[in-house]
Amino acid sequence: HLDFDDFVDFSIHNVDTDMVETLADMGFKDLPAQKLKSASIHNVSARYIKDLKSAGYDIKDIDELIKFKIHNVNLDFIERMRKMGYTSLTAKQITSAAIHNVNIRDIEGLRAMGYDNLTIEQAIKLSIHNVDADYVQELHDLGYKDISIQKVTNAKIHNVRPSFVRGLNELGFDDIPFNEIINLKIHNVSPEFIKRAQAKGMKDLSLSEYKKLKIHGIVN
Repeated sequence: HLDFDDFVDFSIHNVDTDMVETLADMGFKDLPAQKLKSASIHNVSARYIKDLKSAGYDIKDIDELIKFKIHNVNLDFIERMRKMGYTSLTAKQITSAAIHNVNIRDIEGLRAMGYDNLTIEQAIKLSIHNVDADYVQELHDLGYKDISIQKVTNAKIHNVRPSFVRGLNELGFDDIPFNEIINLKIHNVSPEFIKRAQAKGMKDLSLSEYKKLKIHGIVN
């Protein structure tokens, strides 16, 4: 049942008989007024629906279809993902990739560095935590070339910056295991902290000993 406000909204958002019939012909019959308005606002057209079907996405739910359109899941995005080897993504997976702006160039860059078996879930997680190819390349340049993508992600989550590692190197701490780098960052054992401890006479300690100083509050 449509009331006066619905008719006004239909007029504003260009919901007309042709649109309703077109959607019905595509399998979306008896849609509530709100869903018709939303479909029109986001330009869910017959062409768009046909394009998705041609790509293997025969979406039956109007809300999912609108979500596809909102997040720009179109033929171009689908094709780019497929060229990267993601050829059998579910509707949920490809929408999530679009929502989180999975960057094709970063995936290509990571593959060039040896990360050539990234799952779509890993690619999405990398994007969520802003792990890009440049970040991984900087870690590689510091000597961390064989770290897993999970460790790279953990490092980014804990805000391990290449400058943090370089600062430790400049203090004479070389070849630090990557897990220890993350652990030091978690406990805020920074190059600046170590310098403060050394200024108080606590020199020639190991990183483990500096971490104990920080954990127990011996040096602020």
